[in-house]
Amino acid sequence: MISNSAQPNQTQHTSGQNGEKVRVSLPKAADFERTEGEQSSPVVLFFSPQKRNGIMISNLQVQVKSASTTPKKSNGSCGAFCRTINPYAKQVYLPFTSVDERYIHGNCFTNVWHCILNRGGVSVCGWIIWEVRNPKLMGYRFDAEHHSIWQNPEGDLVDITPRVDGERLILFLPDPQRSFDFSTLTAFSNRTDSPEIPYAQWATETHRIAPSRESRFQAERLGFEYKNGGMWLKDSSNLSQ
Repeated sequence: MISNSAQPNQTQHTSGQNGEKVRVSLPKAADFERTEGEQSSPVVLFFSPQKRNGIMISNLQVQVKSASTTPKKSNGSCGAFCRTINPYAKQVYLPFTSVDERYIHGNCFTNVWHCILNRGGVSVCGWIIWEVRNPKLMGYRFDAEHHSIWQNPEGDLVDITPRVDGERLILFLPDPQRSFDFSTLTAFSNRTDSPEIPYAQWATETHRIAPSRESRFQAERLGFEYKNGGMWLKDSSNLSQ
């Protein structure tokens, strides 16, 4: 077992430029000036894994994700949505970079922690920004999914978590103040700019993650274990690249 201090550190760097590899640097105020006529959308939390009136929100999450894609443009209304979440960071496009075949989709926090222990660097928590089309409403909205990426020792931002939707790039918004708590398995609930969505009103600021059977199996392979309500490093000798 390890103490909380042994869990991955969060970087304080918060921005970068579009491209395959991004060197982190602090943003300038000019990076966040709105264009003429651009409006800021309200942020609404959602996807908290709770059961309300017999409906599991996690099931609704799967239905919503099926219509989501990476925004083609990171400015305009997308940029305005990002600023409502973290006005001090700049969103960046990142490709998937495979560093370990044992890393699985949906386990970004575990993947990054293991990568840090083996390769150095730090974790950068933040959000994947999705554009979600809704043919029935003849429009679209933006969603933000809590996520973690790896900042390697050279300062590059690298997304090491596999994707199941075939997206070549993700749009990532750094937000290191909202980090994942391994001692309680607590993550920040996802967000949307559409308050009219029914399940948006059910959400909480944070929620605890219930690890799946696949997640537990991966943790065992990587040298971690779930116990006492959290995930811990079992034995440093089990870690291997």
